[in-house]
Amino acid sequence: MLYDFFAQHLSYPVLFVWSILEGEIGLTLGGLLAKEGVLRFEYVVAIATAGAFIGDLSVFLVGRFFSKKVDIWFADKKEQIDSVRNSFAKYGSWLIFFERYLYGAHIPTLLIIGSSKYSFLKFLVLDIIAVFIWALTFITLGYTFDKEFIALLNLISKYMSAFIILLLFLFVLKKIKGGETSKHE
Repeated sequence: MLYDFFAQHLSYPVLFVWSILEGEIGLTLGGLLAKEGVLRFEYVVAIATAGAFIGDLSVFLVGRFFSKKVDIWFADKKEQIDSVRNSFAKYGSWLIFFERYLYGAHIPTLLIIGSSKYSFLKFLVLDIIAVFIWALTFITLGYTFDKEFIALLNLISKYMSAFIILLLFLFVLKKIKGGETSKHE
């Protein structure tokens, strides 16, 4: 009884917030719950799309209203920022569709697009289409492939975290070694 209450009344708000903040695992889980009849598939798609769109719009607007700060925030990442700007110049609107699938690039890309002179209206239209396709894709994967797909996403995220920690460790080691070398010179 308590499970049914939470599943029926809290799943949608949790999915909405999860879609603003992150997404893929929450969307896949939403698809699984729709398959089990706990949630309605069309509601899951609509709520996830709305949440992701609000999240994207918020980041885009931060980039738009604080464009000078964006350059300051990413000053030490000039190569990566130039790469995003070059990709945006080369691929234009297509970048809005594909940045959602690039791990770690979503927020910086939206900030940079927002800080550019890109059309606000064009961004709105393209982003709503992009988040709808993204939401529909992951929800359908959860609905179709069940718990196996969620297990795969968890495995990927588990090892992605380990990989990132390893890269950070190597970066710190390089900085420490670089500091020792410059002290002896």
